[in-house]
Amino acid sequence: MSMMRHLVEGQLAAALELVERRLDHDRVLGEHADGLPHRLRDWDRIEVTEDEAAAMATNGLPINPETYVTDPEFGRVGKELEARGIAVEYVDFAVSRLFGGAFRCSTQPLLRAD
Repeated sequence: MSMMRHLVEGQLAAALELVERRLDHDRVLGEHADGLPHRLRDWDRIEVTEDEAAAMATNGLPINPETYVTDPEFGRVGKELEARGIAVEYVDFAVSRLFGGAFRCSTQPLLRAD
């Protein structure tokens, strides 16, 4: 999947979800020139198909570095996260996805204080 294509089409949340709390979508946008930004290239990645991205499989809500909320539709991605030690909470969000958004779209950026 081309991250650049999704960035151009305004669908970064469908192509990339950063579970790490120090980074968010806005900080990545300026560095995407030819794909993945340098500071993310060594990160562990979970590849998603174009169909998964189109269905919003990467548009979950990272609550903190240990907890992620997603739709049960995306169990494969959830299992990948769980295999990496992240607790995954599932909430049916199918109706919202019909309108082109999911958890991140519904919450918008959250400011987290340490």
